[in-house]
Amino acid sequence: MPETRQAQILNVTSVESQYGPRYIELFCGDILTVDDPLVVFSSHAERIWALDGQVVNAVETAFDLDLGEVLAEAIITPSPTHGTWLMHLPDLKRRWLMVRLNGATGQTEVDQSTYEAAVWTLFGSVAALELKSDFRFESLATTHLAGRRGFSIEMQTRVLIQAASQWLRTSRYMNRVRICVGLTNEEESVEQWRTSLDHALGRVPSSLAGRTIITGLRDELVTVLRETQCREHPELRTTCSDLSRELLRDSLTLVTIAILARKLCESIVAVMLHENQRKYERTAFETNVNLLMSSGIIASWSGAYFHTLRVLGNESVHYRQAGVLGVPGQVGDADAVTLFAALLRVVSIFDEWSKTLASKPIKSKTITLTSTQGRPPGTGSG
Repeated sequence: MPETRQAQILNVTSVESQYGPRYIELFCGDILTVDDPLVVFSSHAERIWALDGQVVNAVETAFDLDLGEVLAEAIITPSPTHGTWLMHLPDLKRRWLMVRLNGATGQTEVDQSTYEAAVWTLFGSVAALELKSDFRFESLATTHLAGRRGFSIEMQTRVLIQAASQWLRTSRYMNRVRICVGLTNEEESVEQWRTSLDHALGRVPSSLAGRTIITGLRDELVTVLRETQCREHPELRTTCSDLSRELLRDSLTLVTIAILARKLCESIVAVMLHENQRKYERTAFETNVNLLMSSGIIASWSGAYFHTLRVLGNESVHYRQAGVLGVPGQVGDADAVTLFAALLRVVSIFDEWSKTLASKPIKSKTITLTSTQGRPPGTGSG
């Protein structure tokens, strides 16, 4: 198999569930090298043609086989060549799903209906697999499904985000869905994919031109994130890099930064509780922060900074839905100073706390931020 390479996150959104916060990531990378336990790719739905496509060919090369000869277990298949199949590949670490669908016709309504039907079979199949006792996937990585066959990028992103959000709100085990847009040198295409998620969620980009206070905070954040002790821990290091990349864009999307800031804050809280032998509950971020305060790990007044990132990063609270949630509809320019300042303070608190562990260095192993809620006894990640 190809060597694993670090994927670049292009954009991210969050979903709240009874099992805690969950994330949907749009990333640029190689679908063959992801470490997610469930991987999805697509092919055409023509009855008389052999399976084909860029990822299909790459999978066949990587595993040295012909997918047409691989055992394909139908999960949800409205017809013999449409739907989702479980492909029994010789991969001990991951399971593979193949979605088959027709290409675009150029008719907007027909194409959207075709794509929605295919995506429905995908997440319906994932739900069916989760009902089986031996399928407990905590993350999924999928290609954007027939992305080179004429479908609108905006439509694809909108349909995938809606379906993934609905699934993550109800799934017992899955905490993350990642959508891969492939490896490409076409910068315009990558940028189009990145902004398509913003458009799907109604996000408004911000410009820092002429705003010296916010620009100063942004520049300080980039420096702090480059030097922080957070980088001693693998999961924190990845999120720091993602945040830095977002902060350096010419046009910022503050909702994206807020979500990544909350994600970093969650991981920081998990590390601090772990190092102090306190129980971390993924489903109760507010309770975890309060435990840091009540245990004397952080000063009681400093918890306000953690709670600020918790609230600002919860997109389900700030995403406008027919005016039901009130105004403002989402994190915007007026929240930039509060967001940046809170993030700076949380990172500095973590760095100060790290210095107190001189006799007990921070453990470098990854902290698994997963929920055991809803699982049978003995099946937790702990």
